[in-house]
Amino acid sequence: MKRKLTAFSLMVFSLVLSKNAFSQSSDHINVPFAFEAGSTQLPAGDYLIQQKSESHYVTIVDLKTGKAVFVLAGDRVALPMSAPAKVVFHQYGGQHFLAAIWEGGGSARIFSATAMEKQLRGNQPEASKEEMIALK
Repeated sequence: MKRKLTAFSLMVFSLVLSKNAFSQSSDHINVPFAFEAGSTQLPAGDYLIQQKSESHYVTIVDLKTGKAVFVLAGDRVALPMSAPAKVVFHQYGGQHFLAAIWEGGGSARIFSATAMEKQLRGNQPEASKEEMIALK
């Protein structure tokens, strides 16, 4: 009986771990400016950001059109547990680039700079700034 209980406990524990490993989070954001995510230019608007814990891809869905964009993110990086959930954009002049998603709970996803962002950064490094929008 003890052996069966142990086997059952291990099975339940592995199911819980696999559920957490494949969990997906979704957050809503209203972006008041056009921005570049990966190599795709997106208009200002309402977006749903979906992240699967086992994937390096983040899905950004335009809630007006239903169009989805998949953006490759780097590994998760650690943040203080108190860091709020938000999206970080780099701005050069009037152009915005998706830079990071702070997931809340102590982690963030960082996105590589696109060729256009690198070019703008090289031309006007002092002109860059960050804009942050809280996730809902």
